[in-house]
Amino acid sequence: MSASTGEWVAKVVRAVRAELVDLPLAVIQNWPGRMGNVLRVAYWRRRCRSVGRNFRVEPGVTILGPEWVSFGDDVWLDRGVVLVAGPVSDSAR
Repeated sequence: MSASTGEWVAKVVRAVRAELVDLPLAVIQNWPGRMGNVLRVAYWRRRCRSVGRNFRVEPGVTILGPEWVSFGDDVWLDRGVVLVAGPVSDSAR
């Protein structure tokens, strides 16, 4: 195997690994029914800053920057919701 072939293989392996990291979220994000809701709630409870009681997440919800998001009690994120969060800069205030 030549050096260029080895580099190409290494790039492919890195790309596949990067995609496999997102695979569990892709499955959980779109899993239907009660089991899907249980999986999504458990996933987002671990990823978000805080999540209150009676948290419900419908299929297809996307949260970018979950470490910056806090949810109170009785929150329901309906299908297709996209939340984008991040730190607030001083210039934005």
